[in-house]
Amino acid sequence: MATIKVKIDDAAVDRMLRGSSGPVSRDLQRRGRNVGRRARQLAPGTMKRKITVDKESGHVRVSCTHPATIFVVKKTRPHWIRRNSPNPRARLKFQGKTGTVFARKVWHPGNRHPNNFLLRALREAAR
Repeated sequence: MATIKVKIDDAAVDRMLRGSSGPVSRDLQRRGRNVGRRARQLAPGTMKRKITVDKESGHVRVSCTHPATIFVVKKTRPHWIRRNSPNPRARLKFQGKTGTVFARKVWHPGNRHPNNFLLRALREAAR
C-alpha cells in the first residue's frame, strides 16, 4: 500500500503565513486541520475518506493511506489491468459508456496529468 505524506513544519508554515517566530501549538493544529479539510475537498473518489491529520512532536502530518494515492499523485504509463483472482471465472466490473461492463483485462491509458491534491491543499490552505 503506497502512502503519500506531507509534513507541515511549524516554522516553515509560520514563515509562509506571517513571518513570526513561533506559532502556538493550537494554531498549528488549526492550520493542519485546514490543510486536511482542503485535501478532502480536492481528493478524487474514495481517497477523501483515507486522509488523516495527526499531530506529532513539532509538526502536523497530513497523509492519505488509499492504495492508489501514488498513482494519482504521480504520472503513470499506459498499462493493462488484469483481474487479480485465482478463480478463472472472475471478471473486472466497471461502468462503461453503454452500462456495466465485465472484462478479464482492461487497457488503462495512463495518467498524463497527475493530481497532487496533498501539495495543492497545503498551498491553498496556507494562503
